[in-house]
Amino acid sequence: DDDYAWKVMERATKYPFNDESDMYETLKMGIEGAYDPNGRYIKLRRHHPYSYGEEKDVPLRKRPEEKFPGEWRDKWEEGGYDTVSWPPEDIIEEDYFSFIRKKTIKNLKNQRIKIEEFKSSMMDGIAIKETIRNWAFKQKIYVKNIQQIHGRIDTIVVIFDEDNEGEKEKYPYKLTWLAEHDRESDMAFYSTFPGAYLIGPGISHVEVGGLLSIFPAIYLRPIFDPFFDFEFRDTKNKAERLLKAAILYSKEKYIAYAAEKPPRKYFFSLAGIKNRELVYIPLDNFSQESLKTIKHIHILAGRDKRKVAHNYIFLND
Repeated sequence: DDDYAWKVMERATKYPFNDESDMYETLKMGIEGAYDPNGRYIKLRRHHPYSYGEEKDVPLRKRPEEKFPGEWRDKWEEGGYDTVSWPPEDIIEEDYFSFIRKKTIKNLKNQRIKIEEFKSSMMDGIAIKETIRNWAFKQKIYVKNIQQIHGRIDTIVVIFDEDNEGEKEKYPYKLTWLAEHDRESDMAFYSTFPGAYLIGPGISHVEVGGLLSIFPAIYLRPIFDPFFDFEFRDTKNKAERLLKAAILYSKEKYIAYAAEKPPRKYFFSLAGIKNRELVYIPLDNFSQESLKTIKHIHILAGRDKRKVAHNYIFLND
């Protein structure tokens, strides 16, 4: 769990409320130290000396403000339906998609490791844990036999929120984005409305509820278009629509599905019919900080906004 350190810190920094009962003796402490209930002085000191370095000014980037009220909104409306992404952000997103694909293959390999008793071959190395666990009783060495993975991953689905029907729709906007060059993937996602939260002239921040990425690009259909509803009659929400599209349009054997809970068994069966295999990965396997890379993105109202986007989008924030 990549969030282990965060959980430890959260646990370590939680302090109980002051207990005013007489069950425990109270010790009042200051910066220098304190007296215990027996009157003994306790001095606090660091185990390692700390030297104060030279103070330095840290430059903070600030977004330019509107030249006049409504400037950013006017620029957004000028763009109309010509929405594009920002290339530097695309690179970071594609790198993260690649990371998910590699992590999925690694998980597959770990699931298919067979532990066998050593006989004549070391195979893929000694299984240290299994050997130590059984040494006291059997005094035998165990080795790993890693099964080969035949197939790759071109399609991934990441679901942050299923946004089920019947509930108040949190992510009403649906879009299919085609790759602009051979280093980008085709994407389909649902998110908050572009234009609802503007951070610059014609530059909007959106929060993604779920996404589909296929690489190499295949010229993905506009899967949320009502014209294709007949292909998705067996889906219950937008998340399942993305998953079925992944099964229908993927070219490789394995499909990565990252979400808080696994999909319905129906989709595992459907994938099997299409000679595909769904690989479920809990979202907890990824750092919440790193997931923001693909959960919070920016949409520009026209290609001309790319020239000024760097003044408003800070990727290292």
